[in-house]
Amino acid sequence: MQSLRLFVSVLLFAGTTGLIGCRDGSQSPEASQPPITLPGATGEPAGGPDGEITALALSDAAAAGSSSNRFVVPGQFSIAEPIGYAWKHETPLRAADETGELYTCRWQATPEGNAAVSLTIEDRSLTTDAARYDHLANQYNALLASFQGHNFTDMSAAEPDLSQPIADRVSYALRGKDPSGQTMYVRGIVVFGRRTYTFQIGGIVLAEVDKLARTVDTFREE
Repeated sequence: MQSLRLFVSVLLFAGTTGLIGCRDGSQSPEASQPPITLPGATGEPAGGPDGEITALALSDAAAAGSSSNRFVVPGQFSIAEPIGYAWKHETPLRAADETGELYTCRWQATPEGNAAVSLTIEDRSLTTDAARYDHLANQYNALLASFQGHNFTDMSAAEPDLSQPIADRVSYALRGKDPSGQTMYVRGIVVFGRRTYTFQIGGIVLAEVDKLARTVDTFREE
């Protein structure tokens, strides 16, 4: 499915660009580049038949659903693995002075599924509002830039909540149409812990995207 392959390339580009763009969070929130606002980001309809995409309510629960197995990286983290999907370690990340890991979760059957997940793990803990602000703004803006770079149109967004104190789990979302006219949905969820975990979940069926996004509720550090 060409649309899903394009979506995966959008996610991987955005995830690694966000990693490269992040600094140590030493600057103040006022000095950081704020998230770019799109029509629909403040609740206004974005136009077109799909309307705006809204924020996803997050849970701090860390218990796997009964219909899922758990994917475990010993001593690091575990998360639900929905039936039909599989987590995979893709590559270590090395960018400037940052290190980390990249994982994906994709449908294993043929034909390809309607959604996928990328998880970028950075080897640093962001504990201040300034550092978290920088990271969230970087990730959101990198995703938006990736959509624009792949010539997406009719975009609508739900920006990350940057009100202080910034929570340990923060979500954002973006919807747009690719050059073929296919609508794609992406939900980003950042988990701040001993390390920094950026999930980007997306695809062409919103219900499937939301189902995968709910697996982040089961994420816990080991």
